[in-house]
Amino acid sequence: MKCTRTKGQACSESVYEWRLTMELGIRGHRVENQSDVIVRYKQFQKTVALKFDLLVNRCLLVEVKAVEAVIPILRFLLTPVQNLSVAP
Repeated sequence: MKCTRTKGQACSESVYEWRLTMELGIRGHRVENQSDVIVRYKQFQKTVALKFDLLVNRCLLVEVKAVEAVIPILRFLLTPVQNLSVAP
């Protein structure tokens, strides 16, 4: 996306998050951040105020990181987030 390919000085994560929010909105996606979501586990569910960067179309959690390269420890730390089930 254009928000991450723009040349120039590196930006903070909040700037990248805002740019990505704008780009996704332009493409017609509904983007939320820092809101309540329903987390389901087996037959249980709970409404939780999750601290996340972006929730796209109520089905995709995005954690924005401003790094030059993804190192192995980041892949390890983000793996549990991929397994979180968020209900629309």
